[in-house]
Amino acid sequence: MQKKALAEGKLDQRQVELLSELPLGEMTETSAPWQQAYQDAKEYVCTFGSLQQIPEDYRGKSGKKLKSWILNQRRAMRAGKLSAEKIQKLDAIGFDWRDAKKAAGFYSERQKFFCHSL
Repeated sequence: MQKKALAEGKLDQRQVELLSELPLGEMTETSAPWQQAYQDAKEYVCTFGSLQQIPEDYRGKSGKKLKSWILNQRRAMRAGKLSAEKIQKLDAIGFDWRDAKKAAGFYSERQKFFCHSL
């Protein structure tokens, strides 16, 4: 929020000075709660291989329900409210942007194909 106000020239000199004293990392769009949930997603991928079929009540270290957080990321993306930085981070862990039902069907079909090919 402060970055937007700064860019629009809505901050007084004292506010600009206070912001300039913050470490650069604190001025990024990726908030600490989002980053914590992202870390949960990343750890889930490392443990289980993908973000598919996450139990409804699964919570990561952040305490957030991971499945709900993932659905919110998809909604934000469709609404154009997810920053390029967040999209890039999610893409890096193999985030599937399709809705859950379509994604589950895709992975189910892919699994059948590979299992029958063995």
